Amino acid sequence: MQALLSMTPFKDQPSSNLSYAFYTDVFWAVTLTSVPYFLLQLLLHRVQPHKLQFTLHLFLVGLLWFWINWGVFLDREAGWSTYTTVESLCATLRCSAWLGVGLVAFGWGSWRVNHHRSKEKVEQK
Repeated sequence: MQALLSMTPFKDQPSSNLSYAFYTDVFWAVTLTSVPYFLLQLLLHRVQPHKLQFTLHLFLVGLLWFWINWGVFLDREAGWSTYTTVESLCATLRCSAWLGVGLVAFGWGSWRVNHHRSKEKVEQK
């Protein structure tokens, strides 16, 4: 959802393969990014201090979301122009305001779920 909201300004621009299938492109970017996310989740669950695990998880999600946005930006805008790497990263960052909103919502939801689970574990003991 974050990528759809952030990259909407580029929805009507053709991709580098001359496709206008914006939603399909975002779907595949999210699907392909989910694989490393789930693999990295296995490593994150081994981190012991819960606050560090939570912080690393938010950082990982933010990084992957930004990577999706950057990929869409490169495909739909920078591929048709003369952006340098730094300029494309800065332009993607400007378009990624929804990333911060999404991270706050994701962080709050994750904290609520984990807080609820912690209460259940204490009550079972």
